Amino acid sequence: LRPSDVHTLNQLAWTLATSPWASVRNGAVAVERARQAVDLSGGRQPEILDTLAAAYAEAGQFPEAIKTASQAGVSPFAYLQALLQHRSVLRQNPGLWLPWNYQAQLQA
Repeated sequence: LRPSDVHTLNQLAWTLATSPWASVRNGAVAVERARQAVDLSGGRQPEILDTLAAAYAEAGQFPEAIKTASQAGVSPFAYLQALLQHRSVLRQNPGLWLPWNYQAQLQA
């Protein structure tokens, strides 16, 4: 792992925050890696902020998750509502339900 590779840090953080396998998830490490990615990217890339929001949620830091999702331009409440309403489909293909692309699934 290259500590300055934003994409790798973001992917690792996303996996640690959202894996369907509990044995893989680690909210605390996901937050650390996502914060590194945000810092290295200048904090302006919505997909990296979304990863940080997911990491905060996995770590149980819900106020931070809501604040970070808002910074990414995603209504955290609309997003969470959509996830709850479609949780059975979400489990089948979580990649289609990321904060920046979930609305396409609502229209499908």
